[in-house]
Amino acid sequence: MAETAGRPLGPGNRRWTTAVGAVVFGLIVGVVAIGGFFMFKQDAVTRTTQVDIPEATADDATAVGQGRVFFAHQSVGQNLIDALPEVTSRLGVAEIPVTGIDEADRGIAEVAIGVNGDPLGKLEEFASLLRGGLAHRVDIAVLKFCFMDFEPPAPPAEEVFEAYRATMGELETEFPDVTFVYTTVPLVTDRTIGDRVQNLLGRSTHRLPTHNVAREEFNSRIRAEYAGTGRLFDIASFIAADAGGTVTYRESGGREYAAMDGRLASDPGHLNPDGAAFIGSAFVAFLAGLD
Repeated sequence: MAETAGRPLGPGNRRWTTAVGAVVFGLIVGVVAIGGFFMFKQDAVTRTTQVDIPEATADDATAVGQGRVFFAHQSVGQNLIDALPEVTSRLGVAEIPVTGIDEADRGIAEVAIGVNGDPLGKLEEFASLLRGGLAHRVDIAVLKFCFMDFEPPAPPAEEVFEAYRATMGELETEFPDVTFVYTTVPLVTDRTIGDRVQNLLGRSTHRLPTHNVAREEFNSRIRAEYAGTGRLFDIASFIAADAGGTVTYRESGGREYAAMDGRLASDPGHLNPDGAAFIGSAFVAFLAGLD
């Protein structure tokens, strides 16, 4: 038996070994090909919509500079605020004054509200600031959530919306002289190839489609409730639109989502200088157009 074991393989054995190797290699290639197909395949498009994005004029910027706006936000809002000098410079008018809420007088009084990931806490702080006396020093009040407020372990989008609707309704009743602006929550860009690889390896990123799905669940409720008021600043649609104003919706797990246009992004969730100036101009035009 030892001599037999040491002999070279005969032609029949070599053919059999080669065939098995070919089958195994083929299976590996097939698995890789299938994995690659799903890795690089984009989610199916469900629909598209068209949005009109306002653009500020010199008169708009002057009007906002003379108004009294309270703007509660986090980092994407800060991108917008930081771009306002660029917006007014392009228009050839004086900068819109931007102050903290303690110095609220003319222009925009802004605050980094709450903690990202806790939208209910942000709502409570927003209401507390207004009830603490700020409502008597401003004409317009805006609360914008962060994209991070709709990632685990944040509360479900429906719960956040119900709390938002209840709080806004209470504040409008308490302060009828303040114009309350509603906003959608910003989106993040869609996944890159690198993100998809990380997802397959079990390393989650905040660009998972399910996170934009949660944002869309909140945003669709906001649009249904407030689009008819003329006081909805739909930042999600504005940053998702392509150069022609088309927003593309895709499907993940049977639910829709949109994503931020990568041309506007400095990273998955924040605006680059051009994107910030673009949204800043839209914000100024929107505020100036409020009754």
